Amino acid sequence: MRNARANEELAEKLFSALRASVDADALGAALTELTRPAEAAPRSDRGPASEKHGHEQKAGAVSNALLERWSLADVLDESILLANPSDKGYPLRLLFGEMSATMATSDEALTFAAAVNFYFRTSGEEEARVAVGLEVSRAFYAFARKLEPQLLTTAAPILATLLSSELPRLRFESVDHLSTFDSNVHERDRQSGQGGPIREVRTFLCRIQATGMVRIKARVLT
Repeated sequence: MRNARANEELAEKLFSALRASVDADALGAALTELTRPAEAAPRSDRGPASEKHGHEQKAGAVSNALLERWSLADVLDESILLANPSDKGYPLRLLFGEMSATMATSDEALTFAAAVNFYFRTSGEEEARVAVGLEVSRAFYAFARKLEPQLLTTAAPILATLLSSELPRLRFESVDHLSTFDSNVHERDRQSGQGGPIREVRTFLCRIQATGMVRIKARVLT
């Protein structure tokens, strides 16, 4: 448990540094570029104006590619990207759609995007990935609390399953269905009181797949 907590603290520091390193203005400009209508190509011979237009087109293509990657379009399965309202993956389609639409203006959306991209685009030992995955869940809750409550509760267990697909021996679970503090599965997060009902879920629970034993408790605010 001590090693897991140390990994979690390391992941928190890592994402703090990652958030500080993201150029929000540059990302915002990239997203704004998507909404601009394409300009007609100049009819005159190539000159400074046409070269500038060529550079703008190239920058627009880079911006589009960057947005697609930040939105996980190259990572997520079609069962999520093309999910219909009746499909199991539809809540994640809505979640990542909201993330993509708001990350130019929302720190919470941008942090969630950075966290989930880091999780799926890097590799490492399972314990380290669990620590990162828990920070992904923390970023998810911080972002999703600003959305419709129903989207949070329906997306959380599916996101936990998606993150678990990268782990060979452990798995994540959401605990949003529990309203009473249970010391077997919950740990009070900072700023919690000593008693009372659960006010907010802050992270996922982590279990050992083979036995179902709790490996790392879910952080909650009481």
